[in-house]
Amino acid sequence: MEKRREINPEQFFGIVRKNLVWIFSIGILAAILMGVFSFLFIEPKYSSTAKLYVNSTQDQKTYITQADLTVAKSLVDTYIVIIESDSALEQVAQMAGVDYTPKEIRRILKAASLDGTEAFSVTVTDPDPEVALNIANAIVEVAPKEIVRVVEAGSVKIIDSPKMAEEPNDTGLSRNVIIGFFAGAVISFVSFFLAETLDVTIYDEEDIEGQFRYPIIGVIPAIVLPDAADKGKAKAKPKKGDKK
Repeated sequence: MEKRREINPEQFFGIVRKNLVWIFSIGILAAILMGVFSFLFIEPKYSSTAKLYVNSTQDQKTYITQADLTVAKSLVDTYIVIIESDSALEQVAQMAGVDYTPKEIRRILKAASLDGTEAFSVTVTDPDPEVALNIANAIVEVAPKEIVRVVEAGSVKIIDSPKMAEEPNDTGLSRNVIIGFFAGAVISFVSFFLAETLDVTIYDEEDIEGQFRYPIIGVIPAIVLPDAADKGKAKAKPKKGDKK
């Protein structure tokens, strides 16, 4: 079994300095590849958001107690469940004129409460901004009726109607480029580090001292043997036209 070469901190930073240009270059290359991949293969998506407010009762109170806020927080989850139900989303698909199943709409639908109140937002995200807007508008039309039908109390009001998205959502291009750079740099460094630690070749006396802990008694100098061609310099080469 081969013995791995031990690397001390000084040698560790030496590996970094020696291969810094390669590590940086590979990191840049990985960042470029990740950026190109994100630009070409990650489909941009558009979102339309609506905000709704639901009264839990028919009474119009002039003040809100802590108990009302607690009930509101629990009711918002109920309202979201109603909106994401198959019966509600089937009506949404029909009204929006899209060939989506309730399961497919749930994948592009996100509903969440706003600051723990009875107000909540509904966001629809789709590659087609017009489809996202149509589904969001359909939810605004269907949700109030479904919520009142199921809860049998209260009323629903629209705070903000959904609007057509003018720009796509962030595709994460910048994030992916940064991740690509660091991933490429780390992988390249690990490759250089492993190549260095697994290399047990003896290059100089320091390697002997480092691997075997033996003191160096003496060093045999390198002997350069004369080239075979130099031996024949004394023999004159026959020139063209000379007699043999």
